Amino acid sequence: MSFAAVLKGRPIELLSHVPIWQYVESKVKNFSSKVAQVDAETKREITFAEILDKSKELGVKLAAQGVAYGDVVAICSENNLDYCWIVLGVLWTGASCALLSPTYTAREWEHALSISRPKLVMCSMSVCETKLEQYLKSSNVKQVLVWDSKGKSLPEHTISLEEILDGTPIACMQKKKQRNICIGNALVVTQDSEEEHKAGKKKTKDHPAFILSSSGSTGLPKGVVLTHFNITTALTTSTDYTSCIEIALGVPPFCHAYGLLLVLMCMCEGTRVVVVRKFKPDLFIRSIEEHKVTCLYLVASLLVFLVKRDVLDKPEFSSVRHIWTGAAPLSPKLQQLVLQKLAGRALLHHSYGLTETTFTMFTCTVDNFRLGTPGKVTPGMECKVVDVETGKMIGPNHTGELCFRGPLIMKEYVMNTEETQKAIDKDGWFHSGDLGYCNEDGYFYVVDRLKELIKYQGYQVSPSEIESILVMHSAIQDAAVIGIEDETYGELPGAVIVREPDTQITEDEIKDYVACQVSPYKRLSGGVWFVNFIPKTTTGKINRRELRKSIDMLS
Repeated sequence: MSFAAVLKGRPIELLSHVPIWQYVESKVKNFSSKVAQVDAETKREITFAEILDKSKELGVKLAAQGVAYGDVVAICSENNLDYCWIVLGVLWTGASCALLSPTYTAREWEHALSISRPKLVMCSMSVCETKLEQYLKSSNVKQVLVWDSKGKSLPEHTISLEEILDGTPIACMQKKKQRNICIGNALVVTQDSEEEHKAGKKKTKDHPAFILSSSGSTGLPKGVVLTHFNITTALTTSTDYTSCIEIALGVPPFCHAYGLLLVLMCMCEGTRVVVVRKFKPDLFIRSIEEHKVTCLYLVASLLVFLVKRDVLDKPEFSSVRHIWTGAAPLSPKLQQLVLQKLAGRALLHHSYGLTETTFTMFTCTVDNFRLGTPGKVTPGMECKVVDVETGKMIGPNHTGELCFRGPLIMKEYVMNTEETQKAIDKDGWFHSGDLGYCNEDGYFYVVDRLKELIKYQGYQVSPSEIESILVMHSAIQDAAVIGIEDETYGELPGAVIVREPDTQITEDEIKDYVACQVSPYKRLSGGVWFVNFIPKTTTGKINRRELRKSIDMLS
């Protein structure tokens, strides 16, 4: 290919009228008695059948309390074994799930609720104990359902989810006429209740399933609306990459598209997931060996951690056959280093996608892996590269904005028509804001975020390129690069550094380390700052807006 063209993934069968709960149910029946998830810390287990049964019980109870098709239920929790069945239970009613991060500040919580407008809010006991009091002060939420709280003392304005399952009404809800019968501990779903459930399957293609937060790295997050059609398309597509996986380690937050799709994909493929509530280095490595994990789902920073801990070629890592990374760039140098350590024992897969695209947009199979590229266009999708200035399509090996079209593109930004129209043009193309290019063979390469490029005297400097160099230094634990305003040059590359414990690397040493590996205009002429941590989003992306505030305070 030597000319500008729209590149397409292979065609796939689309399930436009199958809701997520029904799709998952059809897959789970093949392995219902198997263990679906195990808690890495507590060793508690839950089977596929238990997840499905508990989700249906919850769905029936919520429907009886007034949760219905078109409503929104907000869910705030860390990764745990209850997350999946609670999400599926809400979806059973026809309502949508607004997934909130447990790391939110009170301001972010208030913003998320203001755009999603949930009828009901649910959270884990962990969130209740650590964050809920400050959350409630900043919002007008009248009552919160808390799970895993039976027998525990709860604060004002909360009620135990277990009590709801036992029949206690939700005070802030308008309860529907009860149509369900409990015989002993068994819940019987009556015909009327089933008819309501079936009614919730209407308009599946455009019906919202999830409201997820965009990365929010440059401002308050937008609410990304993903439909049942988006999700089932992703689940259909993912079988090419997950069918061979037996045991996965689930680190990405389930409230983010990456983690959410991970847990749903594994549900549909019969893959056991070792659930990590919060990343702890020793627990993470111990869990790999203890559970004989065959696949890791990571972000780039965790891959750097594994390289620095020098465990990739150790016995405790011998069960791993696949490593998937996403949510942040992965440099070719890091890929090469990891592949050398793995020595053919495991495969490294780098994916690229956004919350707005539901799933990865480029994929590499075992047969077409190439260093430095996330691969070719995902099945069912289209991609083109356009000139940033003119908007015209450009040919191979020319960098421009990556644009996508197809069944994985979000429906909209909730309550934000202006931003939706900016992101999705009249022809249905989603403008990613990411720079990249493809080669003659159709392999794509992602350069950086368009808005994050540093403009130095006419040159464009990619922060991620310099960051990938910095984090490989043995004395640097983490690093971020941003543009520092300068009257003469426009912007200068500057670095924010987290030192490894018990190291004292200096600014000059860091500048020299980078200078010998990059062109003069990419050197750290804007300065170096040392901090205790670098602010990031829940998926590990650098929050450059907060980072700039930190630099302003240090300057």
